[in-house]
Amino acid sequence: SRVPEYAWTDLTYLLHKNHVSWRYYIFSGAQPDCDDNGMVCNEKWQGPGTPGIWNPLPWFTTVRQDHQVKNVQPMRAFFAAAKRGALPAVSWLTPSNRVSEHPPALVSRGQTYVTSVINAIMRSRDWQSTAIFLAWDDWGGFYDHVRPPTVDQNGFGMRVPALVISPYARRGLVDH
Repeated sequence: SRVPEYAWTDLTYLLHKNHVSWRYYIFSGAQPDCDDNGMVCNEKWQGPGTPGIWNPLPWFTTVRQDHQVKNVQPMRAFFAAAKRGALPAVSWLTPSNRVSEHPPALVSRGQTYVTSVINAIMRSRDWQSTAIFLAWDDWGGFYDHVRPPTVDQNGFGMRVPALVISPYARRGLVDH
């Protein structure tokens, strides 16, 4: 129930300071995860106006002071902007539990959601100047079957799978 204080300089502040447009689109619904990292918990609502673990930006001092909270918008605003060819220079998209791929959600729903987002961008006038960085925040289970090597007590950390999807990407390149 404690409200965190995020008083450091964040990426959104640097974008705003340099006049780079940005939006954080959030899929309204239950959070994809439990606040305590449990597998099962009472559902907690998330939306553009609801700060939380999956929507931390309204808690950032710079986001509030620079009147950037309005840049946190619902997913429907993303699809509308993509359709108009009016996406901001930088976008983050956050799922709800229904489309997150986090257990116990269905991986197939998450894949369908991600595919719909990518298709919307590829059909947009913005596609020719776009690079999509698709990353997962989970390091095991669905995505990575190999434990990272141990180099010291911290290891290399978790291995996060990611894809770059863009008209600029080299076709067929896999960088291990």
